[in-house]
Parts: sequence; C-alpha cells; structure tokens
Amino acid sequence: MWLRACSRPAPAFPNSREAAVNSQPILDHALSFLNLGMAVFPVSRPIRNTAGWRCNCGRPDCSSPGKHPDGRRAPNGFKNASNDPSTVQNWFAGSDTLNIGIATGAVSGVFVLDIDERHD
Repeated sequence: MWLRACSRPAPAFPNSREAAVNSQPILDHALSFLNLGMAVFPVSRPIRNTAGWRCNCGRPDCSSPGKHPDGRRAPNGFKNASNDPSTVQNWFAGSDTLNIGIATGAVSGVFVLDIDERHD
C-alpha cells in the first residue's frame, strides 16, 4: 500500500502562497518527508493537454494518469521506497515531472484505511 503525497497536477496559482509552495523543487518536498521518517518513491504525474489528461509515463494507453509508481526509477513501486537521501536525490533532483509516493506501514509509521463506497 502506498500514499500519493503530491498527486495534484500543477494548478493555475490562485494566490502567491500556493505559488511559493508549488514552485519549490520536488526534491525539497521529498527530503522533507525523509526528515519526518518516511520512505518515499517516485510516482508518475498527470499532464494536461488539449485532449484532457495524459500520463508522463509515456504509455499512450495509460489508464491511470499520475496514479502509479514511476517504473523507470522505481520498477518495483512502493517496494523500492527509500529513506536514503542519496537515492532520493538521484530520483528527484532536477525533476519537475514526478510526484512523491510515501510507503505506508511500518517502514514510514503511516497507516491508511481506504474505504471505497460500494459501486452498484
């Protein structure tokens, strides 16, 4: 199980505070999660185009834009999550095309209960 930490696409900034938070490099955010004792991994990001949303994973038929681990950097998804600053630096440095996934469970001390409504 994993948690997407920054799953929103880049917004049109309605105010300067949100602009300041969202313009901070993704690496800084990833390292902040490490400082809280969490293990992170790179996650794909949705990109808006004229036809709607597509995924930056490169698969034109991707059915989950921005909702899956980045297979190029973390081929085993949440199982590749790391709390090693050098690994995280290699994953996120200079990138503005990734989101941050947080491994849940004992590795990060974060537990999630996801209840989906029944779809009939």
